[in-house]
Amino acid sequence: MQPVELMKANEAASVVFGRSISGYNRDQVDDFLDRVADSLQAYAELLAEAQRRNAELEDQLSGSSAAAELEDLKRSLKEALSAPRPVSSPAPQSEQIVADARAKAQQIIGQSQEQAARLAEQVRVLTNRRDELLSDCRALVESFSRLLSEQSVSL
Repeated sequence: MQPVELMKANEAASVVFGRSISGYNRDQVDDFLDRVADSLQAYAELLAEAQRRNAELEDQLSGSSAAAELEDLKRSLKEALSAPRPVSSPAPQSEQIVADARAKAQQIIGQSQEQAARLAEQVRVLTNRRDELLSDCRALVESFSRLLSEQSVSL
């Protein structure tokens, strides 16, 4: 199948058919063209919104502040764990600090993973919706093209 050149809504609305004695009913053709133009415009708006939302979610996914916070916390933990330790046993306070830091790190990791999964699912849903809209637009344009071909043959 050859790629279809997508038509803009105003192009569909401005099509003028020639007249013939045994041709199609002009009012019906005009009504159909108006519906096609309205449908194309609606699909274009839905597609633009889906693409905008998709880009927004991809930006959120790549620029997550939780991920940056997690990296800072990991770096701090590594530094704390690799620092020289005194020969005597660590003070209970330092053990509590490390335990709290580990708990906070696990919490941040969990939140980041949940957020990444939610965003990935939203991107998947929007990508599927965009693909559906493109398919619907192509089918509508092909149908309209067939109608125009039939109209030109009957003239």
